[in-house]
Amino acid sequence: MDTKASSKLQKNSAIVLDTSFFFYNMDIEGLLFTTQAVIDECSDQASSARILVYREKGLQVREPEKRSVNEVMSVSEETGDIGKLSKTDIGLLALALEHGARICSDDFAIRNVAMALGIGIEPMMQRQIRYIKWKFRCKGCARLYDKAMVCPVCGAEVTRKLK
Repeated sequence: MDTKASSKLQKNSAIVLDTSFFFYNMDIEGLLFTTQAVIDECSDQASSARILVYREKGLQVREPEKRSVNEVMSVSEETGDIGKLSKTDIGLLALALEHGARICSDDFAIRNVAMALGIGIEPMMQRQIRYIKWKFRCKGCARLYDKAMVCPVCGAEVTRKLK
């Protein structure tokens, strides 16, 4: 894939657009979706103008159902990405899940959870990634855990690391 910001993304029937899409000079075709949270995050003039252009092209602003949000949260806990996803990110993933859409994003946590959910990825500036399973290691005593937390043994922070 061409990594120039002005490149044309792959045509797909349904695509959910992340906030970062509107910060690049990208062109995309298909049935396009995003959430109101993304619209709200695009407050600068350039990204706001891109939103208007895509709304004229049929961009639909939708909110995901609670059941889809719950499924995304559950899977993101399993992958270890829950702490890296914003409420906006979770909403985008849930919307893609509901519409059987690909998600257009370069956000690593979004892309990792999307892969775990079977959601296709449309990268913008980054290359395709492989799925990552995280492990969590205590910074103090080096014990391994299933999630980020405060170590119950030594009280140090438990952070995610590549498995």
